[in-house]
Amino acid sequence: MVELIKVAVAEHEQVISGLDVPFEERPDCEIDSFGDSGINMFVEFWMYGVDDGKNRVGGDLMLIILETLRENGIEIPFPQREVKILNPEQDTAKIANKLLAICFLLLLSSNSIVDAMPILRVLYASL
Repeated sequence: MVELIKVAVAEHEQVISGLDVPFEERPDCEIDSFGDSGINMFVEFWMYGVDDGKNRVGGDLMLIILETLRENGIEIPFPQREVKILNPEQDTAKIANKLLAICFLLLLSSNSIVDAMPILRVLYASL
């Protein structure tokens, strides 16, 4: 996977790459750590110009990396949580309020709203 990402990043027109570039200046990808639901990696590269304004390449590279991973059958995991209603005899409003409170706490503790989406879908479906 690391090699796939290096090759993908090297193909961007503003990234400095090629056999004539010293090895330490070529695009690099390394495993940083293991996360809760995946592997944290970082990408290093040199580029032409300053990564600012119209020269911003971060978004392009993220999309290129995502497409490369998908093309090679590599999925990015996301946390999934299950909500069980322990007392189904409570009325729907009480259940919805509890789910709303759970979602609020989940959003406060999550890295992003993407982490909370499965819970939010359950809440929406229960209303």
